[in-house]
Amino acid sequence: MGVSLAAAVVASVLMGSAAILQSLATRRAVGLLVLKHPLYVAGTVLDLIGWGLSVVAMRHLPLLAVQTILAASLAVTVILAARILRVKPSRSVWVAVIVVCLACGVVVVAAQPGPPAPAPAQFSLVLTFSLILLVAVAALSYRHPRTPVCAVVAGMGYSGAAVAARAIHGSSIDALLKEPLVWLIVGFAIVGAVMFSRALETRADAVNEASAWLWVIEIVVPSIVGVMALGDQVRPGWAIPTVVAMIAAIVATMRISTSNTLLEHLVSPQAS
Repeated sequence: MGVSLAAAVVASVLMGSAAILQSLATRRAVGLLVLKHPLYVAGTVLDLIGWGLSVVAMRHLPLLAVQTILAASLAVTVILAARILRVKPSRSVWVAVIVVCLACGVVVVAAQPGPPAPAPAQFSLVLTFSLILLVAVAALSYRHPRTPVCAVVAGMGYSGAAVAARAIHGSSIDALLKEPLVWLIVGFAIVGAVMFSRALETRADAVNEASAWLWVIEIVVPSIVGVMALGDQVRPGWAIPTVVAMIAAIVATMRISTSNTLLEHLVSPQAS
């Protein structure tokens, strides 16, 4: 559990740091040039490494723990923004950061460590149909974009990728390449990336609302699927504290995401 917990925490730090690097890049370049800026590239690399570490964490931690810790990347962003970008978050935002950290602690203590249980029969088939349905919804939403709708679809995409990653049992490269879930991870992740970008394009100030919806979905959906289908469990007597902690984390995450102070400094390059 120690390695998985460390991987999840480092992943959260890397993802929060990536937002800062990408924000700095938007100050030095505009439009598509941002994508080529060294700081933005570095941020993307950190995001990818963070995702890889989150997959490592999912091998021995339930999704409810991993996803809650990853959501704390917003708290990391607030802390780094205060130091690097000289942002001055309001007192309520700092309270939200503390709440997220405490909630993560409760969920981690409550989580029952261990590998996922064998996925139910036809689990890959269900995920495949889910991806097909999600692509159809994404195509419709892309043509008629609204910030919350696009962000929710993006959250579902990333949630599908997280669920598939938790369900994978193959360890060797050959086994992974033959595992349908690997390709489902790619498909879900692409939907997530495209639709989150689309959510940010809906209006100039969409980043906060889109981030809030994205993380709410990413905490709730994988956690439910993990408990219902993959054998994720909490320690005896910790069910209610876990639910309370996750609700607190969701509320605090939405408060951080809707911070006007951060909005002025952490604008996604896609929205530039």
